[in-house]
Amino acid sequence: MTDQSNAYPPVLPPESRIAVIGAGISGQVAAKSLAERGYHRVYLFESAAAVGGNAHTLPCQLGSDTRWADLGVNDYNTKTYHNIYRLICELGVQSVPLDDTISYAKPDGSVSYTLDGANGTAYPYPEMLNPDGTPTAAWTKFLADQQYFWQSVYVIATEGAYTGMSVQQYLTNPTLPGQPAYQYGPDFVNNFLLPRINGMYFANPQGPFQMPIQLIMHYYVLQEGYNQYGTAPNPDRRYFVNGTRQFQERLQGWLQYDYEQNVSAADQAADAAQGLYRFNYNVAASVLQGNDGTFSVIDVGQENTWGTFERVIVATPATAALVVLAQLPQQPGLAQVLANLQGYQYAQSTAYVHTDARQLPRDAEAWRSFNINIFDYNGTPSPGEPTGFDYTITYFENRHQNDALNLEYRLKPYQGPFFTTLNPRVPIPDRYVLHEPGQPANLLKYTFSHCVPDLGTAQRQLDLANLQAANALNGVFLAGHYTHGVGLHEECWISGNEAARRVVGEDLAPEVQLHGDTAKVLAKGAAQPDAANHAPHYLRAALRAR
Repeated sequence: MTDQSNAYPPVLPPESRIAVIGAGISGQVAAKSLAERGYHRVYLFESAAAVGGNAHTLPCQLGSDTRWADLGVNDYNTKTYHNIYRLICELGVQSVPLDDTISYAKPDGSVSYTLDGANGTAYPYPEMLNPDGTPTAAWTKFLADQQYFWQSVYVIATEGAYTGMSVQQYLTNPTLPGQPAYQYGPDFVNNFLLPRINGMYFANPQGPFQMPIQLIMHYYVLQEGYNQYGTAPNPDRRYFVNGTRQFQERLQGWLQYDYEQNVSAADQAADAAQGLYRFNYNVAASVLQGNDGTFSVIDVGQENTWGTFERVIVATPATAALVVLAQLPQQPGLAQVLANLQGYQYAQSTAYVHTDARQLPRDAEAWRSFNINIFDYNGTPSPGEPTGFDYTITYFENRHQNDALNLEYRLKPYQGPFFTTLNPRVPIPDRYVLHEPGQPANLLKYTFSHCVPDLGTAQRQLDLANLQAANALNGVFLAGHYTHGVGLHEECWISGNEAARRVVGEDLAPEVQLHGDTAKVLAKGAAQPDAANHAPHYLRAALRAR
């Protein structure tokens, strides 16, 4: 661990200049948290031409109607995303309930069902019912497995014994501590649990078996509201009207207004003379540190340099952070951080906005907001299926945007269904891909990178938190989706807020109880205390009734 003598320099004076590299949710939240603490000379550097990271909204032409679709980050859960929800309310961002429904189907239609069972989409699928409609033993087992799973989610998400355990290891013995021996049946595993894991945005491209079960359960708690009230999921999932761009525009507007109102005209003029603004786009940033301990930001591509900054927050993906930090002076703390960042794995996903119904269940009555593909997890792919288990999911946008409750669309002539698919199971011909309004050549597809957690991710996150607590980079702090859990909206908010607090020397110990020596011991399999002491503060709070 880094020498503790580096830990937190004296508190910064309010006029200090702070650079934030990366203008996704974490970076913008870090800037806002600093502004709320009286630090208004905060400058964001973004490698893209706009803010938002993987929050990517595009307008689309659907017949004579202009619609929109989120190709990356989209909905959130008000019951568990406490900080994000407060921010949304503060900014006046309009969000409304989505149609929170889900289907599971094999491409050949041999298995197809929905969780609501409406419109003849049998839940369970017909093979689980006798000719007279009574349930078979397989259906009874399926229901029992589902109930047992609901009861298990929070325990697994919070107990240290499950840290570093793979999905495959868990399925071998899903028995909860202190409970009678239990084993899931094949229907629940192959046609429910594994497909749902495979349909999570952070899924491993090789399939679900070697993914960490604890981070999967962590996702179930935050995003899907498992154990919010009792055992069954009970989320309040909402989408942003006109897409996540509305949220990003409001947050960006807040930050720009803060700069214009709280930084003197003379300082703003001095910044502009240097070519420095609140938001600086298309900057391939790297950070330099002078002998006096202050920092400069260099644009590697344009060879522009900005300075002087007393602190820096790097809120980029881990892979990009390696480049940003590469020119800092060599020191033990830097070497440890770089080694940690090199351990995070990333995969690419491509999203398409389209009208190709082959991506959905064969039974159109089973189309739901979220449509999960069932691969053959028994080891032999179905005819025409890939040999791997790539992450793939299809959003039925008309339901996901809840057109049935949206008067703007109910009163218009119906223009037909459209979908967003990530990593299509079969290629989508260009003729089915929608385009930007008035731009037929601009097809709506977007490739983005996302972190893929492995069995070492939780430990790696703990180690990185401890390095930051020791100020390993002497005034440079890290934020981003890879630093907490699986990088959900709420975790990005927490990451950005923590980075801001580290910059100004605030103690994080009361808030981040997962980060520390006790949690590291737990992660190595030592005897564990009560689960409530192991779970992160925000995960425990997410399970309290609002």
